[in-house]
Amino acid sequence: MVSGESSVRKFDETEGIRAVHLALRKGINYFDTAPFYGQGRSEEVLGKALKDVPRQAYYVATKVARYEKDYARMFDHSAQKTRESVEKSLKLLGVGYLDVVQI
Repeated sequence: MVSGESSVRKFDETEGIRAVHLALRKGINYFDTAPFYGQGRSEEVLGKALKDVPRQAYYVATKVARYEKDYARMFDHSAQKTRESVEKSLKLLGVGYLDVVQI
């Protein structure tokens, strides 16, 4: 769907949503994403794809601490930024909880 290299290639949202739906039909139900993937687009599009899927039908994992492309500002492990990141991920994904948060 959207991966770490997404910042160097064009991403088609419709194609991404179709890929998630195909994965679900094929029995793939674990989705790993991160705020840094596509600068948030990964979580946003995954949320759109999973919007009408029962929450108990899949697992979702995300990450915290890496936010910027500039190395000097890339990482922030503070409690405040971690909370903000998790809340933003919940909103973008359209879920009430995350199965895994990788630090």
